[in-house]
Amino acid sequence: MNGDNHAVRAAEAWDTFCEQLKQAGNVLLRDNTPNDELTQAEGLRYLARQLHIGFENAFELADMDRPRLHPMVGSHKLYEGVTGDCRYHHAYFDGTRTHRIEGRRGDSPLIEIGVYTGKGGYDEGSVQTAGITEKELVVNADGSFELILSPDQHDGNWIETNADTRYIMIREYAADWTGLQPGQFEMHWLGAPDAIAPLSLDRVEAGLEGTVKWMAGAPPRWTAITDFWVDLAPNQFACELPQTEVIDIGAPKGHQFGVCSMTLEPGQAMIARFKTDGEPYWSLSLVNYWWEPLAFREDVAPRQTTTAITNATVDYEDDGSVRAVIANCPSRGANWLDTRGHNKCMVLFRISRSAHPVPPIDVEFVSLDSLDA
Repeated sequence: MNGDNHAVRAAEAWDTFCEQLKQAGNVLLRDNTPNDELTQAEGLRYLARQLHIGFENAFELADMDRPRLHPMVGSHKLYEGVTGDCRYHHAYFDGTRTHRIEGRRGDSPLIEIGVYTGKGGYDEGSVQTAGITEKELVVNADGSFELILSPDQHDGNWIETNADTRYIMIREYAADWTGLQPGQFEMHWLGAPDAIAPLSLDRVEAGLEGTVKWMAGAPPRWTAITDFWVDLAPNQFACELPQTEVIDIGAPKGHQFGVCSMTLEPGQAMIARFKTDGEPYWSLSLVNYWWEPLAFREDVAPRQTTTAITNATVDYEDDGSVRAVIANCPSRGANWLDTRGHNKCMVLFRISRSAHPVPPIDVEFVSLDSLDA
């Protein structure tokens, strides 16, 4: 045994990590954070989930010699207002190097591969610098494809990167995934060394420090976004988003949002009415105070109980418009979104690849009894 006491160092690193993590709990005690049991229970769960997410971003995906695309979210790993209609993959990489992404395109109608200067909540700023969508991506007849990320121009599918580029996200959207296969993606640095360096305490300690940084940055960032919408769009939809750093989340290209901060009185429902114009994708979905979807890829039959509808799962009115009902109650009819015990939540409208802005969304509050009449 050498003279270095690695056990003491590792234990001290863990103690420091646990002590620094305590500050993350302050987000539960903010004056603006609702004090009801459901929001606080979700908040406590959110912090525990964010711990996993933070370590994944700061350690598991931080090996720049072997970057790998990894599913960003799942049924127990939810954040940033994600939707079950989208499959997300992400990775960190060195934009000064040349990388290859290869795999299968999959069946999603919409796909975007975008590169960024960082990840919001972790890095200072997160600006998309380049990207490619289903319109530009060249796919082989068998569904396979290859894409190069590099500062140097390449033939075929190529995304230009530079010294500021360090993060990539792949988004696959489908209004209905029934019968569709998601894509498969692998990423490699073309100059990766053959040997894998042994794990070191330095590397794990850096991962713990990055996790603390994530916990100090991401939860306050997203609660600030909630507070912004609570003030701007109480019980109404803001369909033309203002330009402000608070809500600048690096949205994918061709994606537009409308947001409503909804509060229901007991025994009340909100009816939302709007009309789209044949866009390839739109959705109306519910998220909680912490920007977690109220349900995510649940294995339930359509029109039984749901917290989201899309252009593929909706029942349209005779004139092509949509009438959606949102209530703290299981479904009583078509286009019914159940808030699952929430009297307050965010209602998100997403639309993609549209030549038009987000349509006006009219809201009306009615009693549940009137809907049964």
